[in-house]
Amino acid sequence: MAKVGLFFLLAVLVQVAPSVKGTVQPACGGPEPLCNCRGTNIYCFQRGLTEVPTDIPANVTFLKLNSNRLSYLPRQAIGNFSQLTELDLSDNIISKIDLGAFDGLENLGRLKIENNRLTLLQDEFFRNLKSLELLSLLGNGLVTIGVNLFNGLTNLMTIDLKNNLLRDLPVGVFSQTPSLRSVLLANNDIRSLDSILPATPDNITELDLSGNTITSFNPDVFASFAELEILNIGSNGIRDLEAGVFNGLVNLQDLYLDGNELSSLTPGLFNGLAKLARLWLDNNKLVGLSRSSFGDHPLLTSLFLSNNTISTVDPGFFSAFPALTNLYLSSNDISSLPDDAFYDLTEIRVLDLSKNKLETLDEEVFKDLRNVLEIKIEDNKLASLPSGIFRGLQTLKKLGLKGNSLSALPGHIFNGLIELSSLDLSNNKLKIIQDGFFDNLPELKSLALYDMALENVTCGTFPLNADETTLDCTCKLKPLYLCHNFRSILPRLVCLKPINLYKRTLNTISEDVLTCATPPSAANHSHGFGAALVIFVMTLNLLVNSVRF
Repeated sequence: MAKVGLFFLLAVLVQVAPSVKGTVQPACGGPEPLCNCRGTNIYCFQRGLTEVPTDIPANVTFLKLNSNRLSYLPRQAIGNFSQLTELDLSDNIISKIDLGAFDGLENLGRLKIENNRLTLLQDEFFRNLKSLELLSLLGNGLVTIGVNLFNGLTNLMTIDLKNNLLRDLPVGVFSQTPSLRSVLLANNDIRSLDSILPATPDNITELDLSGNTITSFNPDVFASFAELEILNIGSNGIRDLEAGVFNGLVNLQDLYLDGNELSSLTPGLFNGLAKLARLWLDNNKLVGLSRSSFGDHPLLTSLFLSNNTISTVDPGFFSAFPALTNLYLSSNDISSLPDDAFYDLTEIRVLDLSKNKLETLDEEVFKDLRNVLEIKIEDNKLASLPSGIFRGLQTLKKLGLKGNSLSALPGHIFNGLIELSSLDLSNNKLKIIQDGFFDNLPELKSLALYDMALENVTCGTFPLNADETTLDCTCKLKPLYLCHNFRSILPRLVCLKPINLYKRTLNTISEDVLTCATPPSAANHSHGFGAALVIFVMTLNLLVNSVRF
């Protein structure tokens, strides 16, 4: 018992030693230095520090003090590090920093004080930091900011004030920051643009107002911000946007409108956005896509429309975006697509149609996607596919068809897919796969066939070139043990079910272990439970491993 008490006392002393005056462990020297010192780069994060070590080399250029227990930064703690270019004080419990604590850091270019407990900063708090380019005060409790707080920051390019409690900015707060280009104000308590825009320099290139409660946007409200390239007003609860809101944004490239309450888009809403390249409209309540709302955008490369309730798409809608490379339409209510839905979209690389209500697809629907790399049609209601639907897609690398109702596939449906490396057919109703069905896929590496009641399995059912084929390991696989090339086949077959065989390759399993205790018809119906059980086992394994190490 005495030994246990002594051990506990020593452990406590080790923990508090860094903060006890006179017994401070050296930052870089000695047998057990507090920090990881690599030349002029000093890493003192996650050390339980309650004060800054006193013997950090004066020529330090990079100093990480994040993830400690610092609560107070006195004036003399870091002021003599004149060569310091980057300082990270994030993830501490700092509630007080002396005025002048950063004096002497004339070469400091990046300063992060994220996720602390600062609620008030005095005017000219960052005085003399003339080299500072990035200042991040993210995740504090700032309620207000003084008009002279950023005085002297003549090289400041990015100010990050996300995740605070700010309602407004005083006019003139950025009057001495001529280099400022990015103003990040996401997740504050901003309710009106009138409390922010008058204080915001009109030559900035990025403005992030996401995660606030700004619901009203008047026409021409951004008209003076002609240099703006990135505008984020996502997750504000916006229900409607008038035409003309984005007037004047002639250089805008990225527009975030995701996570709002938009059910429709006013005709002409995006007119004038000639350089628009990426548009986020996911996680809204859109019910249809009208060409009149979007107009023509020849430079648009990425369109995010997932997680809406879209059921209708105007004919020729996507042809207005000839440069489109990424199109995300997952989790909508689309039940059909015209054969020319993707007409002339030759630049498409990723097309995501998963989690819709598609029952049929025209044989010509993908014919113009000659450069596509990935197509996802997972979790729809497809019972069959035309034999030539993937014809000509020679660049396709990933194809997802899981979670449909496919009971059969045309014999040559995958012919010509010479670059296909990943194919997911899991959770369909396929029972029979003909010998050599996958032989014309020379680059196939990953094949998913789990959650299906496969029957009549033979030595030619599974591809020998695939690195991994995942499937349900039942008694239906026993014929494989009699194959002359079983030593080549079995190591490539990976079990996902039953749970006791999860992630084991078939060559490590005796054929006597393979059973058909679960009726095939019940296998699909228990998919949700089986997936949950798999996740539980994986989580348990992670916990066990974390305890070991």
